[in-house]
Amino acid sequence: MLLKRFRKNRRTDRFRPFVLAVLFTTILGGCADDPISSVRIWTDMPGILDYAILFNQQQDTYTVEVESRRHLLSALQDSDATPDLVIGRHLNQAAAEDLFGEIGSVVAASGGPQQFYPGFLAMGRFGNVQRLLPVSFDLPAVVFTDAIAPDPGFRLYLELDEIRDAAAAFNEPGAAGTGRMGYSPLWDDAFTQVLSDAYRVAFRQGPGGGILWSSEPLRNALSFAGEWVFELNEGTERSDDFRRRYLTRPRVDLVNDGRIGFAFTTGQDFFGSSNAERPNLSLRWVARDGVIAVPDSLVMAGVPERARNSAGARAFMRWLLNGETQRELLESAAVSDYGSPGIAGGFSSIVRINERDLLELHPGLLGRIPPASMLRWPARFPQMWPRMRDEAVIPWMQEQIRLGEYTGSPENRIQTWLRQQERPSRRN
Repeated sequence: MLLKRFRKNRRTDRFRPFVLAVLFTTILGGCADDPISSVRIWTDMPGILDYAILFNQQQDTYTVEVESRRHLLSALQDSDATPDLVIGRHLNQAAAEDLFGEIGSVVAASGGPQQFYPGFLAMGRFGNVQRLLPVSFDLPAVVFTDAIAPDPGFRLYLELDEIRDAAAAFNEPGAAGTGRMGYSPLWDDAFTQVLSDAYRVAFRQGPGGGILWSSEPLRNALSFAGEWVFELNEGTERSDDFRRRYLTRPRVDLVNDGRIGFAFTTGQDFFGSSNAERPNLSLRWVARDGVIAVPDSLVMAGVPERARNSAGARAFMRWLLNGETQRELLESAAVSDYGSPGIAGGFSSIVRINERDLLELHPGLLGRIPPASMLRWPARFPQMWPRMRDEAVIPWMQEQIRLGEYTGSPENRIQTWLRQQERPSRRN
């Protein structure tokens, strides 16, 4: 009902904060006069509501209604209700093969597979069937000031070992917790995830339902972080004391003030905030061996097998993946005080949108859009990811770094976590 009320009204920033508050506290929709014209979307992305409002303004065939859901695959498996379209993060799990129908016709209607990043499009393919569509992705980044100067000229990215060496050179000797530090791997879970991705530590579902991972890359990632802590940063005590003393403020502010050398972030977090307007701050993508690992926060879309209005769902996706639509969405975001400069909280899944339209609207991104050949896409996620990542895998990795242990196995931690779940086979 709420979206229908806005259907013929122009979107304004005046009501947007209210709408977003409603989106993430109540369920919208379910009351369209004609159920065949109604398209129900489940999402964990606030910006999809804006897109639904615009879609409803531009055509009269369908009325899109948006519902906020956490853990989208779990909600889809456990609920008797079924949406017509699901748009959100972490959909690329093995369970998606049984939950979503074929959606390849939208790829053809959007200009064909050549319009998309090949690796991103392939993530939604199960066997020879396209069941998920790529929507948007973000990239890991590091922020620093000119004073630290890890590289003499402009480059698209910094290697992890370059960041480590420049951070170590930035350290200022002194009593524990005082002075300045370039960076410590013990400060952020986000860094641990970047490290895991960069070293290709892929966790995936095994044939029997167990969790598999790449052991050697995991050891190498832990060793890299541990040597940084103990050999370059004088051990865990100094990192911890420094964090307690100073890291109560935003990391980017500490970089700007010269207290720390680097802050890890993402492209959209940086360019979607006032930080991008600070002239003394620089940003580079984080790479290893010249490759930028795309985080698992990428956004995809699928039409459930049991959807009542799959035609309407496909119509919305054709509209969303249309070049003219995305240009309009980018222009709207460019003049808004809310959200990020991209598509659905990230870079578009359509290559030319990033390499042409995004650059025209945001000249600050000139020279910062990596080519498709430089990106590595994540493997298919195991069931219950990312909760398993946040509650079991990352804490275990942090513990190993602190202990200086690089050859252990996370199996016991993962198994313990799995046993603690009420229904391990149904949660995602």
